[in-house]
Amino acid sequence: MMERSMYGRQEIERLKEAIDWLDLLRQLGFERINPANRRCCCKIHGGKNENSFSWNQRYFHCFACNRSGDAIDLVRAIENCSFREAVNILERLTGFYIKKSNAITENRSIFEREIPAYSVKKIENINYEKIDIERKLKEKRETSIMYSEILSSMRNDNVPALYDSIEKKLKNLDEDINLLTYEYKRL
Repeated sequence: MMERSMYGRQEIERLKEAIDWLDLLRQLGFERINPANRRCCCKIHGGKNENSFSWNQRYFHCFACNRSGDAIDLVRAIENCSFREAVNILERLTGFYIKKSNAITENRSIFEREIPAYSVKKIENINYEKIDIERKLKEKRETSIMYSEILSSMRNDNVPALYDSIEKKLKNLDEDINLLTYEYKRL
């Protein structure tokens, strides 16, 4: 299996904190930069308005082309490059080289990353519900078998009221079993 390295989130954040936005803008070829107002012309769309592009310590926004993002997004937009290439450009610019982590050995499994805790709890609850339904089904089936045996032994006896009562209970049990089976399959 081929190992691939990736950047840790904390390392990326440290790189972003090391960025001097004024130097970044100059390196990327932005013109007419006004450091006092943090405004300049937007090189992304080639605008000439000196007030259209704005930035702070974390993000940029162009009011003309409506592009915004962090320093990595800006480098990607200007240099038309991948995330990894943008990170490499920012590393060279800042002199802050981030440590790469091994995606296979150091990161959590996909199951831990992708499934939020509430989904795991929901799955556990469904399993408990299934176990509960299975238990109820077993009880109902056992009771149904018992009533069926009583009914078959009573056919020859002359106790119609009791026979009808047990037969009605048996029908109710069959309906309960059908409902529980439906609920179980739905889970």
